[in-house]
Amino acid sequence: MRVYPIYNFHDLIKIREIWNRVLGESNSNSPFLTMEWLTSWWKAFGQRKELLILLAYDETSDVPCGISPLMIRKSGVFKIIEFVGTGNSDHLDFIIKDKDEEVVHSFFMFLNAKQNTWDLIYIRDMLCSSKNIPHILKEAKKMGWLALMHPAASYPYLQITEDWQKFVSTKSSNFRYTLKRYEKRLKKEGPLFHVEQKGTLDFDSRVLNDIADIEKRSWKAGTPAARLQFPKVRAFYFSFMKDFALNGWLNLWVGYMGEKPVAYLINFDYGNKIWFYNSAYDERFSRMGIGSIIHYLAIKDAFFKGKTEYDFLKGGEMFKKRWASKSRQSMHLLLMKKSIRSFLGYIVIFQIGKVLKKLKIYRNLIPLLRPLNPH
Repeated sequence: MRVYPIYNFHDLIKIREIWNRVLGESNSNSPFLTMEWLTSWWKAFGQRKELLILLAYDETSDVPCGISPLMIRKSGVFKIIEFVGTGNSDHLDFIIKDKDEEVVHSFFMFLNAKQNTWDLIYIRDMLCSSKNIPHILKEAKKMGWLALMHPAASYPYLQITEDWQKFVSTKSSNFRYTLKRYEKRLKKEGPLFHVEQKGTLDFDSRVLNDIADIEKRSWKAGTPAARLQFPKVRAFYFSFMKDFALNGWLNLWVGYMGEKPVAYLINFDYGNKIWFYNSAYDERFSRMGIGSIIHYLAIKDAFFKGKTEYDFLKGGEMFKKRWASKSRQSMHLLLMKKSIRSFLGYIVIFQIGKVLKKLKIYRNLIPLLRPLNPH
């Protein structure tokens, strides 16, 4: 197995077609690993970071068996290897279509040979079900590295195995009553409140500005959750949403009160699943339940489109639990070399950093520091 590294953005975008082809045949196929998502992320947040994309080839094919979407980020004087997209992607992984054990071995042999260029490997938001985790742990042990794992987040999802009417009939009377209430509200408020599903040709900068304005009037205002109020994040959203729309992957819903946008739901239609990414609604209309109504319409639409799953992604919010039938779990994995520098990096970044977060002075500084690091 030979490994070919990519260190610059221009070389990366040249392999767009090959990248998405390998991704589509892998066990980690998700919108967060598409070339469109990761290049949008890099353009917005890649400053002061170094690409470290690895392509693994066997001796018989010109198409990679696997892709390692990595980067090197500086934290003080220390260098950390992470996945590209870390911080804005709900889950990430290595992209491997076959020979997974050999591919992971080749990646780690390359990283071991270059270990003077990095101090720690911090792999965040990998699903615990990933087939790559056992291979990563095995390789880390071979290299003599210390591996630390801890659970990260839950990912509720609704598995769609039947039609809409049968699904509704199996739910509790309270759940069915809630759905009927949504439908009555839509009929009652129909002349005033209506929801539009935006198609491929409907997305442009004006739509994004409408979404950002809704977020500004939602509960998110003044909190880190109001992501679209940061210019870099807004540029990231516009880039990936534009690309997703062109590919038919954007499943965007906008609710209007008259002609005024008051609610939105950003979903992805990718790989026979619907993936929920972000939503908000104008707090002035919360009594009408417009946030719940727009989710209801999107979930119902997933049934009628014949999707196999509605993935609510990261977070255990109550509205997700009301709909979800199952849940996944993700984990963070930290790999540390047996060196003084690697150990110091672990202590400074992951131990002292935790203590500082608990100090009152640090908590008081967070609102001042947050605009400098919106992602």
